[in-house]
Amino acid sequence: MSDVGSGFRVALVTPDWIGGKAWNWCESWIHAFRDLGIDHKAYHVKNDERSVRDFFAGLKQQTFSHVLLSGGDQHLSFLHDADWKKDCWAALDASTICVCMERIVDSPFPDSLLKTQSAIQAFDAFVYVDEFADSLFSSAGKPSKWTTQFADHTLFRSRRPFILRKSKLYFRAQLSNFGIEGVYDERRRLIEAVRDQPMFQINGKLLSPHRYARELGKQRFVLRAPSNCPGWVDNFWNAIASGCVVFHHALPVDEVRSNRILIPETHYLSYDINDPDALCRRAVEVAKNWKDYVHVGEAARQLFLSHHTVRHFIRDTMAFAAEVL
Repeated sequence: MSDVGSGFRVALVTPDWIGGKAWNWCESWIHAFRDLGIDHKAYHVKNDERSVRDFFAGLKQQTFSHVLLSGGDQHLSFLHDADWKKDCWAALDASTICVCMERIVDSPFPDSLLKTQSAIQAFDAFVYVDEFADSLFSSAGKPSKWTTQFADHTLFRSRRPFILRKSKLYFRAQLSNFGIEGVYDERRRLIEAVRDQPMFQINGKLLSPHRYARELGKQRFVLRAPSNCPGWVDNFWNAIASGCVVFHHALPVDEVRSNRILIPETHYLSYDINDPDALCRRAVEVAKNWKDYVHVGEAARQLFLSHHTVRHFIRDTMAFAAEVL
């Protein structure tokens, strides 16, 4: 992948709590900037007024071509929830790009749509994963680009031969709904239905990114359960990058662009979230005949390496910015 950094100086903005915890939304971007030759500076902003004012004051003293906000509509809503904050963005010479990496329309999280509408008033352009949010940006006259999520192939990678890996169907992801009705409902129902089956290894405790990468590298098969994010999420790509064969629920047919990216039974093993018994039977069959499925994981991994690493995301985002801003 050739360098794209000429002429760019980018400020990466994240909430302070992301650093070290959400590798695919912070540290991996910084590594990608370096690899692509993009001059950059990272800001991790706390959600309190003094920190926000200090952030804007410091940003104003620097010269950037672009400001890239990771989760700018939802996780960074505290940077545009008042008129004076929007005025600070408007006063910048740099172009601002808001990366919207979660569901916007019909999100179970409170005020997601309102937060994105606020971001539209503050920022110049948008990169987003929710296919159903197209009209939000186009009706406001904001340049926008749909994308899928991604992973870092330098952290998540194939670490051992398939023959030496474990055959249980491995699941590790968030199971708490944080006391919010509707959050992870489908996931929680599915996991409850299969939790006690012997062919599954279920754990809702999250690990550090590096430890999680080591764990994925030991697995043959990974279960991806429904998420609050549409399409192919970062944890799906993490498993693919690690050389695993992934069981993934069938996406809704109206997620047209996401469905075009991968082919069931070629790049992943599809299952029906409403039929956990069929999933259990398939898990037993696949574990028994694992040699027949090695090619599925490898086909997906090669597709990932060709199109869906964090470096592809950064390169494509900056190319989009150069074109429209």
